[in-house]
Amino acid sequence: MEVAFINARNNNAEVAFFKSDLFLDIPKELKGSFDIIVSNPPYIPTDEIPRLMKEVSFEPFVALDGGEDGLYFYREIISKGKEYLKDGGAFMFETGFLQGEAVSDIFRSNGFCDIKIIDDMENRNRVVFAIYNN
Repeated sequence: MEVAFINARNNNAEVAFFKSDLFLDIPKELKGSFDIIVSNPPYIPTDEIPRLMKEVSFEPFVALDGGEDGLYFYREIISKGKEYLKDGGAFMFETGFLQGEAVSDIFRSNGFCDIKIIDDMENRNRVVFAIYNN
């Protein structure tokens, strides 16, 4: 988050940053006030973690483990976080390169629209963006 603070300051951006565990530390009075929520949650399925490249094996398990199907945190963040968005507010997530459609489906089932899957430089799904209209 330190780099995000520096970037916001350097760009004179009016930004509020919150670090929280699934919205537990976000004041309830802020519901309906966020323009965008950006997250890079753990997205690797639990049983795939032991087979990851050695470089990743040094990461803490909790930073990698996205639950049985890798989608646990997407479901939780979307269902709990949508009430913090303004009407027309958006979510932007980094995803695993095979998860774009599954995350899009989670957004759809939670009332989101204008869902876009954005590819990385290797033409693999990497980001999902969606707008919420209350």
